[in-house]
Amino acid sequence: LADGGRAVFTRDRGRIVIGIDDDGDMSLDATGPDDDSDCLAVDMNSDGLIDRTIDRDDTDADGVADRMVQTYGDRNTWGSRPFLVVIQDLDRGPLSLWSLHDYGYSQGICQWTCDFTGDGWFCMFRRSRENDRWVAALEAPFCFYDPDGDGLAEETVRLTAADTQLRSARYGINADNDMTEGHLYDYDMSITCLGSVELPAEAGQVFEHRSGDRAGPFLAWDSTRETVRAAAWDRALLIWDENDHNVADRLRRRERWEGIINASYRGFPQEGGPPTQRPNKRFELDADFSGRMQLYFWPADGRLHLFGAEQGSLEVATPTATGSSTRGPSPSRAPTCRATASWGRAATGCRTRRTRRSPRSSRAATTPSGSCGRESWRSGRRTPRSCSTPSRRRRRRWA
Repeated sequence: LADGGRAVFTRDRGRIVIGIDDDGDMSLDATGPDDDSDCLAVDMNSDGLIDRTIDRDDTDADGVADRMVQTYGDRNTWGSRPFLVVIQDLDRGPLSLWSLHDYGYSQGICQWTCDFTGDGWFCMFRRSRENDRWVAALEAPFCFYDPDGDGLAEETVRLTAADTQLRSARYGINADNDMTEGHLYDYDMSITCLGSVELPAEAGQVFEHRSGDRAGPFLAWDSTRETVRAAAWDRALLIWDENDHNVADRLRRRERWEGIINASYRGFPQEGGPPTQRPNKRFELDADFSGRMQLYFWPADGRLHLFGAEQGSLEVATPTATGSSTRGPSPSRAPTCRATASWGRAATGCRTRRTRRSPRSSRAATTPSGSCGRESWRSGRRTPRSCSTPSRRRRRRWA
């Protein structure tokens, strides 16, 4: 090249691929870039214009790339506008950076071989039409934390942002620090918060692209957990995985890497996707954020609960004598008995309903089962309320 550097040009299925040597170690007979500090520039349709770049950097000079920068100028997973993804690996766990398909990220194909374990983060940016700069967008940032240093993440925090406005946060924890055999992820609970929070200036950072453009500001990895916990959100939803099986309906053999993604619940919208299955997941909603993401322990049931939650529910699904466990390959086709308990100000009907499903029919017969133990949790305290069946009222005492 004119500056004395080296590059290699190849064709791959109609794409023109240029491997650019950034660290001066490319040999004359190289067939592509190395994996530590080189860059790929890709012309996706052979029209002479660069559509994507994939830049790997070894920021700590140990011979292993620990940062990946994906820049998209064409249509991609996140839309048609120019898009930027920065991935930072902060440890040496079982995976490293992201796997790509056809020079880009496709979640269905790539997600299970990407590094969402250990310590690390990624952040997304979109090119602003108003001022032609890279601003934080969508998942910005998505952070992973490994407090015990075993190479696996025990905490994850996902922020969504629009420039410097933080719109939501999901804080997930592997509470018992166990792992399902063959899985890298095993989150037990998540608290999802919604609102509009301004990025604190002291907690932000910027990223400088190889082009000289600056991306951000965005929330720094080492400030994310504290910032989320201290923020004044509008409302919060706790989901606790009571059967240690955090999977989505469409992929039931894989524990999710994102934490526990909530389904919509009593006016609280789904945030991200795909959502976890509803059976055996405990939902608790703090609609005014009076509890400020705090938890408390209630000795009567031996569980942690969301402080300030006004309402909640738990749909319990258990296999029948001829059915299989909900951890099996196809729980929706096995006969199960289901009961839902609701509590709080929004619990209506005040009954638990049991549903027995037959694998031969999509229809279900339901019968009221009497007292449900409807409760109210106000200011973090659980107080008894009356329960009724269609024919009689009954008052329950709580120990």
